[in-house]
Amino acid sequence: AIDIRVNYLPEPLLRFAEEGLHDDPKGGIARYGPRSSPDSPRHPSVVRVGVMGTASTISAARGWMLNAANGVSGNAAHPSFPGYRADRGFLSELRFDETWDELITQSELRGLIETRRSRERFEQLVQLLDQKLRITSQRDQPPDYIVIALPDELVRKCRVTNYKQKGLGEVHRDLRRAIKAVAMKHGCPTQLLSESVSSGRGDDNPAKIAWNY
Repeated sequence: AIDIRVNYLPEPLLRFAEEGLHDDPKGGIARYGPRSSPDSPRHPSVVRVGVMGTASTISAARGWMLNAANGVSGNAAHPSFPGYRADRGFLSELRFDETWDELITQSELRGLIETRRSRERFEQLVQLLDQKLRITSQRDQPPDYIVIALPDELVRKCRVTNYKQKGLGEVHRDLRRAIKAVAMKHGCPTQLLSESVSSGRGDDNPAKIAWNY
């Protein structure tokens, strides 16, 4: 016979701003704010946000982020998102400027969508984003954070590609992973924002989407 003894370890308390304690990250941030605020030099008062996409997706992405920054109501299953302002939530402000944005022109978009071969279309998009991330990262004052807001049609056509390559065999490539890889090369923190979310067509609860984002 095997003698098994079990000990229960309660959820540890996490520390937040002003020495506040809570067992849930979302509850702690909503009640107290992040641990680094308000006096630590590590806590940014402003986060510079650049957006990469078409004119319409850039506009929609900015609008969605600014709206979510005010706070998003939840329900019994999803806690409310407290916002991203100096006086609430993450106790910091999002700042936007056109000089931090990178536009995907209609000509570039049309060229990608009309490319027939999946691998070629995928690689062209990754190369285009690589070039634009390089340009953004080399500015005198680059953004702290880059939102990549691609049109849904382009994402559908370039989400994945599968092909055979000599010496490697079957190759599967994923767009999200490819973007993260090129962003790391340029030292750019990035986040992808889908057109369905920024236009209000997301399937999940709005507060859950804001927290995840």
